[in-house]
Amino acid sequence: MDGYRESYDLVVSRAVAHLSIVSEYAFPFLRLGGVFIALKGPAGVDEFEEGKKALEILGGKLKEIKEFVLPGGGERRVVFAFRKVSATPSEYPRRNGVPAKKPLHVGIVPRGTGRSSVHRARFSSLSTGTCNEVGRGAWASLDYSQRTCHSESLS
Repeated sequence: MDGYRESYDLVVSRAVAHLSIVSEYAFPFLRLGGVFIALKGPAGVDEFEEGKKALEILGGKLKEIKEFVLPGGGERRVVFAFRKVSATPSEYPRRNGVPAKKPLHVGIVPRGTGRSSVHRARFSSLSTGTCNEVGRGAWASLDYSQRTCHSESLS
C-alpha cells in the first residue's frame, strides 16, 4: 500500500460491507481533497449515522447524499460522496480482517442460527470484540466506548 497511499483523487465502492469498514479501506488511498463515493442499500443512512466516528478518525467529511429508488423493483439506494479533509492516521487500514472484527463504529455482528430475546450484556473482554451472552440467531450491536452489547432476535 505504501506506493499508493494518499495518491488517488477518487475511490468508489459498492455496498460490500458496513460503511465504516469500507471507509477504513478507502480513505488511506485518497489524497487530501479526494472524494470517496460509496454506493449503499436501504440501510445506508443508518450506517452513516453509526459510522460518523470512523469518518472523523479517517479524515473524511460528508460532501453529499443522493437517495433514489431503483426502476421496476422499487428498492431504495443511497450514494454517498465524502471529501478527505485531513490525513488518515498511518495505522489505518488495519491488517486484513481486523476492520470487520473490530469496526470503528457500533458494529452489527451476526450470531448463530437459532432464536434469542432482546437483552443487554457486559463485555467480559473488550479486546475480543464479541458479546458473550448473545443467544443463537441474534444480531449484536457492539458499543466499544460504553463496553456494552445489545442484541435482538432475528424473528
